[in-house]
Amino acid sequence: MLGLNKSDLADAGRWIRDHFSNWFANSFVMVGVFSIIICSIYIGMYFDGAYARRWSPDAGAEHIFRNYGWLISLAMVFFTAVGVKAFQEGARGAGAIFIVAGVYFTILSATQSVGVVTLKAQQMMAQADAFVKIETTDTTRLDFLKEERQLIISTRNSEIARIEGSIDAIRNDGIQGIPRADQDSIDAYNQRIDTLRNEADAKIAALGDEIKAEMQTVPGEQIQVAPQRFDAGIDFWAYVLTFGKPTDEYKEGLTYWYMLFWSIGCPIMGQMLAVYLVITRRTRTEAEKKDPVRVKAGEKAAQTRKRNNRRTLKIQEQASGYVRPWEQALRYARTTKYTAAGIAQTAFPNISIDHVINVLRKANENGTWRPDLENEIRLVKRQISAPAMNANAVDVINPVNGYDNATDNATDISAS
Repeated sequence: MLGLNKSDLADAGRWIRDHFSNWFANSFVMVGVFSIIICSIYIGMYFDGAYARRWSPDAGAEHIFRNYGWLISLAMVFFTAVGVKAFQEGARGAGAIFIVAGVYFTILSATQSVGVVTLKAQQMMAQADAFVKIETTDTTRLDFLKEERQLIISTRNSEIARIEGSIDAIRNDGIQGIPRADQDSIDAYNQRIDTLRNEADAKIAALGDEIKAEMQTVPGEQIQVAPQRFDAGIDFWAYVLTFGKPTDEYKEGLTYWYMLFWSIGCPIMGQMLAVYLVITRRTRTEAEKKDPVRVKAGEKAAQTRKRNNRRTLKIQEQASGYVRPWEQALRYARTTKYTAAGIAQTAFPNISIDHVINVLRKANENGTWRPDLENEIRLVKRQISAPAMNANAVDVINPVNGYDNATDNATDISAS
């Protein structure tokens, strides 16, 4: 049905038996490695963009700095890859330049990644330190100042509410209009309200300053539960590496070392793209070497191309040597009464006209060398009529060239 015979099926079965498992394993591993590299490039771009955006002078330029971080991450990977490819192709100078640039951007990218991931570790340690400081600080005076401020606010609000009630009672006493005495009382009450507010605001502002000063000695007041100072993994390895006697200084140093190695992992995976290119090229080269049929076919094709090129060059050289006599033959065909044989013997006295035509046709296989060659051949062969002769043209009567002196009529020598 598909044009397969038993031999084809047998060959396919042998290939599956001998090569399928190796092909599948290699392909699976290579695809997996390439996928990891692509993911690491994406993650590295995220880290670098998040870090670079922090350096923006204002909110409007954040996307520009983020894009610059992305470019650093991509340059790290692809500059190194281009350098390796250039070395493979023999351009060692250009390859060295790209590799140096790739290393430079790798250092920048690794620094950006470390800066991003260490922020969390620093926040954990800062929160834990703030909590310890709060636990060991006397907050009695701070609590007293806050209570006094709240008491002043409550007293002010209640007194103002009482005075406003008196004002409403005067306005709603059922007497039409407001007598002068009542208006004076209302004005006195409003002045009292203003005085209460000003006095209370002054006291509240003074207490606020005292509270701010007091809070400077009690940072992080909002922390209510003790946070974890170090990551659980750091605690574990610090305990193991110090044989059960870890210190906070040791844990802090171990945290930064861990952040360093964790952060540069992504740039290293991205740099594996260059190594991946080397492996794939070597794998392809080795596969071609190991396939004798392909190698033999390639060598045969190369020999055929060389042979065809030599033959084409030879034909072109021959055809170039025939151009001048061929133009002469065309001139005879257009301006004289020579027969085809006469034209051939005059223009090509020492070679067959058919051989010349054959060479010209081979040189003109693509039709670009002499586009009108076939019409020229028919004209020289006297298979089509020549254009109108020049009235001033003089025929040279030459029996050797196919003319009869007596009749001045063309005689085909090839017929005699």
